Amino acid sequence: MPRLTNGWFFKAESFFSVARHLDQAALDVHAPPPDFLSHSHGEGFLRFFEVRCSRQGIYIFDEPESALSPSRQIEFLKLLRQHRPALAHPTSRGQVRLASANWRDAPVIEANHLGTDHDLNAIVKAIETARELGRQSAFDQMREVEVVPGPHAASRQDMIDLARTASASFGHAVGTAKIGADADAVVDSNLRVHGLRGLRVADASVMPSIISGPGTNAPSYMIGGRAAELIKAAI
Repeated sequence: MPRLTNGWFFKAESFFSVARHLDQAALDVHAPPPDFLSHSHGEGFLRFFEVRCSRQGIYIFDEPESALSPSRQIEFLKLLRQHRPALAHPTSRGQVRLASANWRDAPVIEANHLGTDHDLNAIVKAIETARELGRQSAFDQMREVEVVPGPHAASRQDMIDLARTASASFGHAVGTAKIGADADAVVDSNLRVHGLRGLRVADASVMPSIISGPGTNAPSYMIGGRAAELIKAAI
């Protein structure tokens, strides 16, 4: 993890690797390990910083706070020094295609991120707004230096390049087997695959469009619960 003046900067997926090494190091010297890995994603992050790091100048790219209770989320968010613009309703559409007639072959997934001018313009505007927010005097006591894209980035093309090279998915892909009766629909209102008997789909892929909420997890549970009711009723 590179050191940044009074802070740390790393991707969140590095946490488990770091925590594992710290836990093992403690075991090697016969000391009680902090056992960060026993915590949830968010709780592990918070405990890691409470035990090993200063609370000043911590830079993280992830959403570990989602695994914390509301009160602990507030504590965790006090650690963060970042703004993360995001597209909640992208207009770009990707696709999932069969790679071959062999079902063992992995499918071809084309995400097509920022595939429309609307999405590109929206995220560039969001980046510019986030940078402007970060420069406000209210953050003078906690801000050190802009890490990404950095003070050297000034033009719109710089923002476009950042959006094209540094964007990442939330992992909330939906709609590859959407519900409906039109030519693009895969399942009917009972989640049964059109043209096949005995097969249903019950996950986020049946959503016709992305939801507005914070994630697709809870709606997927609801879809699964509804599928269970439909299957039981058909027996």
